[in-house]
This record gives sequence, structure tokens and C-alpha cells, in this order.
Amino acid sequence: MLQQSNALRRLEETLTEAVTEGDRKQLSGPILLKAMKLSEQPQNIVDFYELLNKAEEEARSIRNKPKIDRYLQTLEELHQVFVVNHVWGIQWNTFAAHIENKGVL
Repeated sequence: MLQQSNALRRLEETLTEAVTEGDRKQLSGPILLKAMKLSEQPQNIVDFYELLNKAEEEARSIRNKPKIDRYLQTLEELHQVFVVNHVWGIQWNTFAAHIENKGVL
């Protein structure tokens, strides 16, 4: 991902840690919160969605970078996967497989 922005960098770091360290048989919410260094309480998952939104906004604001449309599409697809699947109650493997198979990182 792009190294220019704070939210994009934080999202990349969070997802990288979650994919490499997270037990794929465990629920996704606690894995994401652990990667974000937040307490594993369901209401804190809103912080993940906020980070995802900020990363999308930052990517949209960086129009002069090559391949920005590809980054935007990847972020939009990722956002959709996290919205369509209930992040708190689904095994991490659902999201980790998408991140790896779609080349998100």
C-alpha cells in the first residue's frame, strides 16, 4: 500500500499483523482489535471501521500517485467484505483469505 499516509499505513500494519499473527480459527473482531492494540470489547470494532474509512478518504485525496485507482478499488472491495460479513462473529480465515487472495497488502 501507499506509504504517504497515516491511515493507510496504520491499516496496512493492522492487517499485516492480523494476517500473520491471527489464529484463523478464532473470531475476527478480537484479532483485529488485538492488532490495533485495543481491548477486545465488541464496541471497539467501530475503531477498525473508522480506520478503514479514513484510509479510503486518504487514498481518494492522493490523486497524483500512479495506480491510485487500483488502490481505491482494493480498499472498496475490502470495505465491502468487512461490511457484508459480520466481523465480530466470523472466523478470521474469511478475511485473511480475502486479504491474501486479492493481494490487498
